Amino acid sequence: VSEQSNQEPNGSDHHVVISADTHCGAALWDYKEYLEKRYHEDFDDWARSIEEAQRRTAEVFKDAERSPLNVGVDGDPAIDGNRNYDSGRRLREQEADGVVAAVLFPNTQPPFAPAAASQFEAPAYSDNYDHRWAGLRAHNRWLLDFVSEAPERRAGIAQIFPGDVEGSVAEIEWAAENDLRGGILVPGTPPDSPFEPLYSKAYRPIWAAAEACGMPLNHHSGGATPDFGNHFPASLAMFMLEVTWWSQRALWHLMFSGVFERHPDLQWVNTETGTAWVPDTLARLDDFYDRMKTSKYGSEAIFGGAAVAEMSLTPSEYWQRQCHVGASFLRPTEAAVV
Repeated sequence: VSEQSNQEPNGSDHHVVISADTHCGAALWDYKEYLEKRYHEDFDDWARSIEEAQRRTAEVFKDAERSPLNVGVDGDPAIDGNRNYDSGRRLREQEADGVVAAVLFPNTQPPFAPAAASQFEAPAYSDNYDHRWAGLRAHNRWLLDFVSEAPERRAGIAQIFPGDVEGSVAEIEWAAENDLRGGILVPGTPPDSPFEPLYSKAYRPIWAAAEACGMPLNHHSGGATPDFGNHFPASLAMFMLEVTWWSQRALWHLMFSGVFERHPDLQWVNTETGTAWVPDTLARLDDFYDRMKTSKYGSEAIFGGAAVAEMSLTPSEYWQRQCHVGASFLRPTEAAVV
């Protein structure tokens, strides 16, 4: 964002626009070539199940002007779905919008992802970690090819899997070696998740690898929600009302578990969670930090004192040093905050 000036604009003034929040992914069946052959038969069954899930979603919303399937491609999936993977079309449309470069989040179903994820609900968890991890790696390798078609204009974000810390560290190192400079997508671990919460010590090797490789950590709205249940249409409304908060909370999970203290060069990005929440949240976190740190008798100190004992900075100071917000879907009332 350029600095404001009191001078009148002239013909040479311009803005360089780089999008902090775009999405991409392979066409459903194109992921197959990025999987090891031992997964191919299972992939065929999975891909057909996704097509069926998408047909069911289309049927539910057939009388609506727009459906969840429209949102992901900003149009008719049959016509505009290739915005996810058609490199030439993306470049033409982004140039028409004045966007010269973009950060790339995932947008399509990676192999073996649960079908419900295509319907904007929290996907069911699966204990088939081997297949899920293989699917994420397939997306990362497709992404590398996609970025290579315009490397100076695309910063790809690689996915990791919280169920495999050692494998995630190796994937972070692979992504850094292959210049997927958008960094790493940190998935959410809501209370109904089978994985450890983000403040768990189990993930310390991941944070250390990201810092050592200079890979920023990205956390995107929608990736941390719990299962709202099969209560259509109310469950979709609950998703929309709460989706940003579930992603915002990862910020204080890392702050108060000492991640930013131990890794001062690590960079954290919250994207598509709005911006207006940041000042009030930091003020609230600073207040809790102060009471946890300095109070002798308050419940905050009793329950939180041990957690903040090694924190040398306030939450606001960690934010200034290490944290960023991707201000996508910026509302006019939030412009002053940015």
